Amino acid sequence: MKTATCIFSSNVLSYNPCFHTQGIVSMIKHIGSTHVFVHDQDRAKAFFLDKVGFELVSDQPMFPGTPNRWLSVRPKGAVTELVLLVIDEQSERFRPLIGTEQGIIFEVDDLMAEVERLRANGVEISQEPSLHPWGGMAWFKDSEGNQYMLHQKPQQG
Repeated sequence: MKTATCIFSSNVLSYNPCFHTQGIVSMIKHIGSTHVFVHDQDRAKAFFLDKVGFELVSDQPMFPGTPNRWLSVRPKGAVTELVLLVIDEQSERFRPLIGTEQGIIFEVDDLMAEVERLRANGVEISQEPSLHPWGGMAWFKDSEGNQYMLHQKPQQG
Protein backbone atom coordinates (compact mmCIF):
# COMPACT_ATOMS: atom_id res chain seq x y z
CA MET A 1 0.00 0.00 0.00
CA LYS A 2 1.36 3.39 -1.01
CA THR A 3 1.23 6.27 1.40
CA ALA A 4 1.74 9.88 0.51
CA THR A 5 3.28 12.60 2.55
CA CYS A 6 1.40 15.84 2.06
CA ILE A 7 3.67 18.80 1.50
CA PHE A 8 1.96 22.17 1.38
CA SER A 9 3.96 24.93 -0.22
CA SER A 10 3.36 28.13 -2.13
CA ASN A 11 4.14 26.29 -5.37
CA VAL A 12 0.81 24.55 -5.96
CA LEU A 13 1.78 23.77 -9.55
CA SER A 14 4.46 21.29 -8.55
CA TYR A 15 3.45 17.65 -8.23
CA ASN A 16 1.93 16.96 -4.88
CA PRO A 17 0.22 13.61 -4.21
CA CYS A 18 -2.29 15.36 -1.96
CA PHE A 19 -3.79 17.04 -5.02
CA HIS A 20 -3.85 13.99 -7.31
CA THR A 21 -6.03 10.90 -7.21
CA GLN A 22 -4.16 7.90 -8.53
CA GLY A 23 -5.87 5.86 -11.21
CA ILE A 24 -8.66 8.36 -11.87
CA VAL A 25 -8.72 10.56 -14.94
CA SER A 26 -9.71 14.06 -13.92
CA MET A 27 -12.53 15.63 -15.88
CA ILE A 28 -13.97 19.12 -15.69
CA LYS A 29 -17.10 18.85 -13.55
CA HIS A 30 -18.83 22.20 -14.07
CA ILE A 31 -18.22 25.92 -14.39
CA GLY A 32 -17.32 26.93 -10.84
CA SER A 33 -17.50 30.69 -11.20
CA THR A 34 -17.36 33.62 -13.51
CA HIS A 35 -16.65 37.19 -12.56
CA VAL A 36 -17.71 40.73 -13.26
CA PHE A 37 -15.96 43.93 -12.32
CA VAL A 38 -17.87 46.44 -10.23
CA HIS A 39 -17.16 49.93 -8.88
CA ASP A 40 -18.54 49.17 -5.41
CA GLN A 41 -18.58 45.64 -3.99
CA ASP A 42 -20.98 46.45 -1.16
CA ARG A 43 -23.50 48.07 -3.51
CA ALA A 44 -23.24 45.15 -5.97
CA LYS A 45 -23.60 42.65 -3.11
CA ALA A 46 -26.76 44.37 -1.86
CA PHE A 47 -28.16 44.44 -5.40
CA PHE A 48 -27.73 40.72 -6.02
CA LEU A 49 -28.88 39.66 -2.55
CA ASP A 50 -31.77 42.08 -2.04
CA LYS A 51 -33.08 42.77 -5.54
CA VAL A 52 -32.21 39.63 -7.51
CA GLY A 53 -32.56 37.19 -4.60
CA PHE A 54 -29.20 35.45 -4.85
CA GLU A 55 -27.44 33.92 -1.85
CA LEU A 56 -24.06 34.95 -0.49
CA VAL A 57 -21.37 32.30 -0.97
CA SER A 58 -18.20 34.08 0.14
CA ASP A 59 -17.03 37.50 1.29
CA GLN A 60 -13.34 37.19 2.25
CA PRO A 61 -10.23 39.34 1.80
CA MET A 62 -8.66 38.64 -1.61
CA PHE A 63 -5.01 39.24 -0.66
CA PRO A 64 -3.38 40.68 2.46
CA GLY A 65 -3.01 44.44 2.27
CA THR A 66 -5.51 45.03 -0.54
CA PRO A 67 -9.08 46.31 -0.25
CA ASN A 68 -10.39 43.81 -2.81
CA ARG A 69 -12.48 40.92 -1.54
CA TRP A 70 -13.44 37.54 -2.98
CA LEU A 71 -17.15 38.30 -2.97
CA SER A 72 -19.30 35.65 -4.62
CA VAL A 73 -23.04 35.20 -4.97
CA ARG A 74 -25.23 32.69 -6.80
CA PRO A 75 -28.84 31.79 -7.44
CA LYS A 76 -30.16 29.77 -4.51
CA GLY A 77 -29.25 26.10 -4.99
CA ALA A 78 -26.99 26.77 -7.99
CA VAL A 79 -23.41 25.58 -8.36
CA THR A 80 -21.88 28.37 -10.45
CA GLU A 81 -20.90 31.51 -8.54
CA LEU A 82 -20.76 35.09 -9.75
CA VAL A 83 -17.65 36.76 -8.29
CA LEU A 84 -17.97 40.54 -7.89
CA LEU A 85 -14.52 42.13 -8.16
CA VAL A 86 -13.34 45.73 -7.88
CA ILE A 87 -10.64 47.13 -10.12
CA ASP A 88 -7.17 47.33 -8.58
CA GLU A 89 -3.77 48.14 -10.07
CA GLN A 90 -3.41 44.64 -11.55
CA SER A 91 -6.83 44.76 -13.23
CA GLU A 92 -7.01 48.41 -14.33
CA ARG A 93 -7.18 47.35 -17.99
CA PHE A 94 -10.64 45.87 -17.30
CA ARG A 95 -12.19 49.16 -16.11
CA PRO A 96 -13.86 49.79 -19.52
CA LEU A 97 -15.83 46.54 -19.08
CA ILE A 98 -17.83 47.90 -16.13
CA GLY A 99 -21.26 48.93 -17.34
CA THR A 100 -21.27 46.72 -20.44
CA GLU A 101 -22.89 43.45 -21.50
CA GLN A 102 -21.15 40.68 -19.53
CA GLY A 103 -21.88 37.62 -21.66
CA ILE A 104 -23.65 35.98 -18.73
CA ILE A 105 -27.01 34.33 -19.33
CA PHE A 106 -29.31 33.37 -16.46
CA GLU A 107 -31.73 30.55 -17.28
CA VAL A 108 -35.34 30.98 -16.06
CA ASP A 109 -38.46 28.81 -16.22
CA ASP A 110 -40.91 31.69 -16.76
CA LEU A 111 -39.38 34.72 -18.46
CA MET A 112 -42.37 37.04 -18.07
CA ALA A 113 -42.79 36.23 -14.38
CA GLU A 114 -39.07 36.76 -13.70
CA VAL A 115 -39.03 40.10 -15.53
CA GLU A 116 -42.02 41.26 -13.47
CA ARG A 117 -40.44 40.02 -10.22
CA LEU A 118 -37.18 41.83 -10.93
CA ARG A 119 -38.99 44.99 -12.02
CA ALA A 120 -41.06 44.94 -8.80
CA ASN A 121 -37.77 44.74 -6.85
CA GLY A 122 -36.47 47.88 -8.58
CA VAL A 123 -34.24 46.19 -11.17
CA GLU A 124 -33.89 48.05 -14.48
CA ILE A 125 -35.03 45.91 -17.41
CA SER A 126 -32.82 47.19 -20.24
CA GLN A 127 -34.47 45.12 -22.98
CA GLU A 128 -38.05 43.93 -22.77
CA PRO A 129 -38.82 40.24 -23.31
CA SER A 130 -38.85 38.92 -26.86
CA LEU A 131 -39.53 35.47 -28.28
CA HIS A 132 -37.31 33.66 -30.79
CA PRO A 133 -37.10 30.11 -32.19
CA TRP A 134 -34.31 29.40 -29.68
CA GLY A 135 -36.30 30.78 -26.71
CA GLY A 136 -37.28 33.96 -24.97
CA MET A 137 -34.89 36.62 -23.74
CA ALA A 138 -34.79 39.86 -21.81
CA TRP A 139 -31.94 41.94 -20.41
CA PHE A 140 -31.42 43.64 -17.04
CA LYS A 141 -28.80 45.92 -15.50
CA ASP A 142 -27.13 45.54 -12.13
CA SER A 143 -26.24 48.38 -9.74
CA GLU A 144 -23.04 49.04 -11.72
CA GLY A 145 -24.68 49.14 -15.16
CA ASN A 146 -23.47 45.66 -16.15
CA GLN A 147 -26.01 43.88 -18.35
CA TYR A 148 -27.15 40.27 -18.17
CA MET A 149 -29.51 38.18 -20.27
CA LEU A 150 -32.46 36.22 -18.93
CA HIS A 151 -33.26 33.21 -21.11
CA GLN A 152 -36.18 30.80 -21.23
CA LYS A 153 -35.85 27.69 -23.37
CA PRO A 154 -38.58 27.22 -25.99
CA GLN A 155 -41.59 25.10 -25.11
CA GLN A 156 -41.27 21.52 -26.35
CA GLY A 157 -44.09 19.96 -28.24
